Amino acid sequence: MKRRTLVLGLSAAFVQLPRRVLAADSPIRLGNVALDSSSEIFSAMSEGFLSRAGIDVQLQNFTNGSAIAAAVVSGSLDVGGSNVLSLASAHEKGLPLKIIGSGAVYTTKNPTTVMLVAKNSKLRTARDLNGTTIGVNVLKGIAHISAEGWVDKNGGDSKQVRFVELPFSATPAAIIAGRVDAGVVPEPFLTQSKNDTRFFAKSYDGIADRWMIDAYIANETWIAANRDLARRFAQAMRQAGTWANHHQDKTAEIVSKAMNVDLSVVRSMARASFLERTDLSVVQPVVDAGAQYGALTARFPASDLFNPDALH
Repeated sequence: MKRRTLVLGLSAAFVQLPRRVLAADSPIRLGNVALDSSSEIFSAMSEGFLSRAGIDVQLQNFTNGSAIAAAVVSGSLDVGGSNVLSLASAHEKGLPLKIIGSGAVYTTKNPTTVMLVAKNSKLRTARDLNGTTIGVNVLKGIAHISAEGWVDKNGGDSKQVRFVELPFSATPAAIIAGRVDAGVVPEPFLTQSKNDTRFFAKSYDGIADRWMIDAYIANETWIAANRDLARRFAQAMRQAGTWANHHQDKTAEIVSKAMNVDLSVVRSMARASFLERTDLSVVQPVVDAGAQYGALTARFPASDLFNPDALH
C-alpha cells in the first residue's frame, strides 16, 4: 500500500511539474515610462502578483509612450504602457493595438498633474491665460488638450493661447525663468518645484472629473497567439492595482527606488490610483476631448480600443 501511495504521489508530482515550468517560462517583454501613474507594474513585480501568475516580465524603460507603441507594433515589445489618447490616435491610423489591461485613473479629488505658474505670477483666471504661452510635454497630447478644455470651460479662449512643447521635467524651470507663463506638470516635478511655483488649475479637469490616463496595450497578433498569457497578465495587474490603492505607504518605497526620487518627496506628493475593473465610462471622455480639440479626427466608441477579453 505504501509503495502504491508513493507511486501515485510521484505520478501526481510529475503531472504538475510541466505546468509549473511552463508558467514560469512565460516571458513578457514590457515597455514602461517610470512615472507614479505607471508604477502599477513595479508593485506587480515586487509583490509577486506576476510571478504567481507564472509571468516573467522583462522590463524596459522608455521616455515616452509613442516610442513604446512603435515598439509594440514592430514586435520588439510584447506589451507596453500607453496613454489612452496616444492609443486612440494609433487606432485611427489602423495600427493593430488593443488594451489588455487598465491603468491609472485621474480624479479631480486627487490631481497628480496640474497647471502651475510662477510664485509671483499675476495670472488668476482662465481668461487671464488669453495671449499667454503654456508649456505642455507634447502638442495634441493629453496635457495639451486637457488644458485647452479647461481654459474653454472656465471662461477663457484656448484659441488665444500659445502652446509649446517642453519635457515635464523642464517645465517648472521654464515657468520660474519666465520662458512660459504657465505649464502642465505631473508629480514628482510638481512637489519638487513647490517652493518656486504655485498651483493655478486642475487642468486635467478639462477632459473630465475622472478618466483613465493610461493602459497596457499589445499587438493583436500577439494577443491572438497568447490569449491565456494576456488574460493572466491583466488579472495580475488588476490585483496589483487594487493592492497599490490600499498600500501607498509601501508603494512609496517602490516608486522612490524605481524613479530614483527621494522617498520624502514621494511620501509628500499626490499619488496615483489605479482602476480595479474595466470601466468604459472613464475612457470615452478622452476620445471625445481628443476629437473636439483635433488630436483625433472623429469620435468613436471607447470599446473599440479594447481587446474583447479585457471587457469581461
